[in-house]
Order: sequence, then structure tokens, then C-alpha cells
Amino acid sequence: MVFFPISIFFACLFSIVINNIYDFDIDKISNKLRPLITKDIELNTYKKVGTLSLFLSFFYSSLLGFEWLFFNILFTGLYFIYSSPPLRLKRIPFLSKFILSSASIIMIYSGYFLIESNLKIDFDLVWPLFISFGLILNFIDLKDTEGDSKEGIKTLPIIFGEWWGKRIIGLFFLVSYPLSFLWFKKIFPVSPYFLPLFALAGLIQYCLIVRDNYDERPIFYLHLTGLSFFLIWHIF
Repeated sequence: MVFFPISIFFACLFSIVINNIYDFDIDKISNKLRPLITKDIELNTYKKVGTLSLFLSFFYSSLLGFEWLFFNILFTGLYFIYSSPPLRLKRIPFLSKFILSSASIIMIYSGYFLIESNLKIDFDLVWPLFISFGLILNFIDLKDTEGDSKEGIKTLPIIFGEWWGKRIIGLFFLVSYPLSFLWFKKIFPVSPYFLPLFALAGLIQYCLIVRDNYDERPIFYLHLTGLSFFLIWHIF
């Protein structure tokens, strides 16, 4: 319970550092407040932070056992090939977000394995998660549309245009939230009265996606707050 979240923290930090290094030209246009762009940190120092984070992540995972180290290697490896040359799979529409979806599912099951000594993967639960994550994660490209366009990275807002791109991604949220209720129902004794709340959350997310003054932060706030509330309600 101590080493596991520490290893996740450093794995995420490494992935963020790598992504920011290779997205430098994009961030100069779309994310001008990131530390490399503002020169709050030098590139060599940033690379050292990334290298140290990777080492510490693997170190703390190895203290837990081979299984956690294996999960962590898969997680960081997927993020690396998503962000970094020569593959840099973020350039490939649709496929790129399913790479991130796979990484998310790996982290979910590594947490499950922390509690359950015998890991049993129910593929009836994995596929809805995999598809939902792969679809809704396209929203992270909305703030980078101008920078991605300059770098030739094909994302949904670039392929379909910003107006249609927002509505397509918003539709993914609108559909995925009610469907996630069915997923939760398989693992928790969920009251059917929660279905309208899930649908309402999906509708609010849709509205946050398609609005003119787009800001991704409320999307994260709503998702994490709603999920936390639901889990706390279930526990108590």
C-alpha cells in the first residue's frame, strides 16, 4: 500500500517528462506554460528527472515482486511508444488512444492484483473498458489542435474539423457513461437509480466538450469527483 502508489507516481512522472520532451514543438503553440517552454527547467535537467523517475518506479515495483515490475514495464512501455520516436504512435488516429486505453487497464489490474493474490481477468469486463477508454481519451487532443496540425499529427479534431471533432468526442462521453453503469453493475450491487445519474454525467461532459471556450480541467474534475463519490458511497 506504500510502494505501489509510489511506483505509479514515478511511472506517471516519467511518462509526462517523455511526452513533454517530444511534444516540445507542439507545446510551443498549444501549451506555452509547460516548464520546458517557459524555461523554468533546462532540457538536460528534465531528462535527468525522467531517468531518475523511471529508475525509482522500477525499483519500488521490484520491491513488491516480479508481477508488479512486469505490470509497470508494460505500462511505461506503452506510454513510451505512444509518445516517442521511432514509433510515436500518437500520430496514428484511433490506434493511439487504444494504446493509452491498454495502459490504463494494465494499471487497473495491477491495483486489483495488489488486493487479490490470484489474478483472474474477466474479458467480459475488459472489452467495455478498453473500448470506452479508447474512445473518450480522444478528448485530450482538443487543446492541442493547433500544435498537432502544425506537426502533422492526425487527431479527430483535425480529421473532422474542430466543430465536428468536439461533437464526435462528446458523443463518446454521452454513450460511455450510461454503458459504464452496466459495467459497474457486474461488479457492484448498483441500484438502478444510479443510471440516470450516469446518463446526466455523460450529458454534462458532452456540454463541457462542445462549448466554445473549451477547457479540459472541468472534464477531469467532474469525472474524478463523480467516480470518487460513487466508490465512497459503495464502500460505506
